[in-house]
Amino acid sequence: MKREKEYVGNSRPFSIILRVVGLLLILMLIACLVKTCAECNYKAHIVERTGFLPDYDDWDNMPNVVPPYQDDDTLNLPKQVLLEQYFPPIGDQGNKGTCVAWATGYNLKTALNAIDGHWTGEMLEQASNQTSPKDLWLSIPQGQKGEGCSGTGFEAAFNVLMTNGVASMEKVPYEELKGCDGTGFGDTTNRITDFFVVARDGDLPTVGELKAYLNDTIPLAFGAHLGDRFMRWKTDKVIDYDTYNYSGMHAFHAMTLVGYDDGRHAFRVRNSWGTDWGDEGSIWVDYDFFCREFCFAVFVARNKKCK
Repeated sequence: MKREKEYVGNSRPFSIILRVVGLLLILMLIACLVKTCAECNYKAHIVERTGFLPDYDDWDNMPNVVPPYQDDDTLNLPKQVLLEQYFPPIGDQGNKGTCVAWATGYNLKTALNAIDGHWTGEMLEQASNQTSPKDLWLSIPQGQKGEGCSGTGFEAAFNVLMTNGVASMEKVPYEELKGCDGTGFGDTTNRITDFFVVARDGDLPTVGELKAYLNDTIPLAFGAHLGDRFMRWKTDKVIDYDTYNYSGMHAFHAMTLVGYDDGRHAFRVRNSWGTDWGDEGSIWVDYDFFCREFCFAVFVARNKKCK
């Protein structure tokens, strides 16, 4: 009996160890589930906040233009050019893949109108002067958009801007975009004359050529490859590299190029993710990183042809 008591007594430490190990295993399992869930949400977040679908663009047949700048034109440029004063307040596309409509309509088209009309900041805050990304999105034919609100290409958006024109945010406010289907109103008084692909992946303009456009007060729409660091950016520092660890996916996104700063060695990029992201809604992108890896294609649009 004495031996039996000793045996039972000696088993208690082993039982405690088993319980501790079991608890640790449960905690590890919970941690893995939480991480997996977070990763799923992150992937969904990527899809919902982007929306540029390069496969929907007919790259071989879109109008192209060779940057009209010689080497001498890219020298002796100002150290800094910022066109943000011509843009409406930072917008937020929410969980819809409508970035192309935001980049080409709300941002670029509104800025072109502001440049031509010499609008003040107060005028740019008025919804009646802002081109509606919702109306542009709804005006793009269904066959030229991905399923649901997954996105579209630049060509479809620019074609709408040339033919039908786009209504204002006053008439078609974006906050009412609850679904992805519908019919756009259009506005023939708010059209562009033409658009061009300045260059695309593998044959992008030089840093000097992009700076020359901006120095001539020509903002540019562009498509980009997004990585992990960009998605989570929340600083006014310059992003000069990225990582792409989200299961091999490559998120394509549309934004607007609005300036540069030699002191930072970076371009100023305007996004459509609200003011809580980046540097109050915009980001500085290193010159070399922009042309080497970040940028996919660059577009210029005009309200009127040059004589």
